[in-house]
Amino acid sequence: MLLEELDGLSRTSFRERFSAGLEPDQPEIERMEAEVRRRALCAPDAYPYRVEGTRVVRPGSMDSTVYDFLLVLSLERAPYRKESRFEDINPAFELLTREALLRHLGPGAQAVRFGSPARDDRPAGFPEAVPWLARKMGLEVGSLSDVDTADNDGGLDVAAWRPFGDGQAAHVAVLAQCTVEVEYDGKANDIATNEWARWIAFGRPPMSALAIPFVVPVDAKAWMRLAGRVDLVLDRMRLVELLDSESLTAFSEYAAMQAFVESERDALLTSLASPLPEGKKRDARPKVARRRKPVRRSSTSKAKTQANK
Repeated sequence: MLLEELDGLSRTSFRERFSAGLEPDQPEIERMEAEVRRRALCAPDAYPYRVEGTRVVRPGSMDSTVYDFLLVLSLERAPYRKESRFEDINPAFELLTREALLRHLGPGAQAVRFGSPARDDRPAGFPEAVPWLARKMGLEVGSLSDVDTADNDGGLDVAAWRPFGDGQAAHVAVLAQCTVEVEYDGKANDIATNEWARWIAFGRPPMSALAIPFVVPVDAKAWMRLAGRVDLVLDRMRLVELLDSESLTAFSEYAAMQAFVESERDALLTSLASPLPEGKKRDARPKVARRRKPVRRSSTSKAKTQANK
């Protein structure tokens, strides 16, 4: 619907967009509509799709800039991936993560973008940037003897914290990694919180977070894997649930997100309209991250559920 700029799509029109023999059946369409309803309940002010009767619609009154931007980032065949234009999207994606963490930590929270190249007044060199971040967080600098001068950011893209008026340590601190990699599970290991606890005197290792533009299905095993690697996961739905689009319009990155969505949409349409080599069939559906395996409940847990009914 975003690609074709449609304000609504019926069940029949939805089926027609699939190749012969691959059309979804009625139960699959009903599950899709149930997922749309679930997302609309999670983020009613930011999720730009609704189910009305037998149609999925995009309300024209809703500002969908943030959701559309994250949706385009998640497309595996998006032109920016093929052309390696990641610096076109990193400033805006890291801004969204920064602002989401600020709202998640609440009043009094502070946050900066730390990824390379440097933004938010961060010193360009990593050895200089670590003490800078410590001072921003009101913490002492630890041991920098093993800081790699060739490193850019130590795996850290956004840092957020919520200090107290006493200026002491032992406050909440979150170190976040932002990634658009389709196989994002491994990126959860990029932030070595034990190393950061040596470089900055947190006391105990800080919390870690992973921000991704994908939607992790509610029944996916990925939730359990990620929960074992990071303290906080911010997927597309969690990001838009936290963010306030109106407050983001003051940032220059907001207009950049709108321009990016338009340019990627045009490039995708151009690609789909271009002729293919003879004998090759086109899959008109933009490819997204692979479907994550659902959590399978054991027979023991099923029996317990039945016993508790």
